[in-house]
Amino acid sequence: MVPRSKVALVGFFLALTWLALGAPDKAFSYKSSVGGREERAERKEKGSKGARALYARVHQAYLAGDFKRVVEEANLYLERDARDRRADEVLHLRALARLSNGETRLAREDLLHLKDFYPKSGRRDQVYLDLGQCYALEGENGQAINIWKQGLLEHPSTPYRVLYLDRLARAHATRGEFSEARRYFEEVTRVNPQSAEALKARKLLQENELYFTVQVGSFSQANNANKLIEELRALGVDPELSTVARGSRTLYRVRVGRFDARTDAERLASRLRRQGYLTKIFP
Repeated sequence: MVPRSKVALVGFFLALTWLALGAPDKAFSYKSSVGGREERAERKEKGSKGARALYARVHQAYLAGDFKRVVEEANLYLERDARDRRADEVLHLRALARLSNGETRLAREDLLHLKDFYPKSGRRDQVYLDLGQCYALEGENGQAINIWKQGLLEHPSTPYRVLYLDRLARAHATRGEFSEARRYFEEVTRVNPQSAEALKARKLLQENELYFTVQVGSFSQANNANKLIEELRALGVDPELSTVARGSRTLYRVRVGRFDARTDAERLASRLRRQGYLTKIFP
């Protein structure tokens, strides 16, 4: 690229030449066009520096977990030029920030825009994964399943395959489609046997936890869980005690029943609520 100073110098001498030839209009026109190109180049350079600074601020805010600022900085960036080469990445970060803020509808709109208007984006496999998660969080597990299946179909070699499979398994389990859930959990254990998802999937499969159950209590003290178990047995209910690690703590869960149909779990939960117990159906 020729330095702007040299372009200006050449333009100056050409303008003088046109003047010497008696063509002042052409001299003025040439000088103006050179000056205009210089001004445009200068504005473009300033704009590029501004875009880079905004892009850096979006990333810094995201890494700091300041998701409100991510949205603000991303808005400024995208208002400048939504066709910029990094616009898809900024739009994706804004969607993830909104998802982290619990703004699933806005996150979904960003992700749908990214999917439809950036067909050559290198992050489309991530977009399908996150878009399905939006639907799942909104309780639309059927739509989430369709999105994740489409993502796997378009990106069979995605490095996020184990996450796709794990989420498909959990969405099917939530819908009570336990045979499909088992199939996906089994595939999770084959695709990446050492992953955290595979370890959890193996535990679920080994303990045959793919069923609906009603949780009546979760306690940090085993004594409290045992007291609840005695109360429930007095009512003719057969509860189960299980433990789960939460960081350095152990929680003692009291659950009742193993049902293939959610409606059966709902009937039991309703009966226990009438007797004054707080209940929650899993999965």
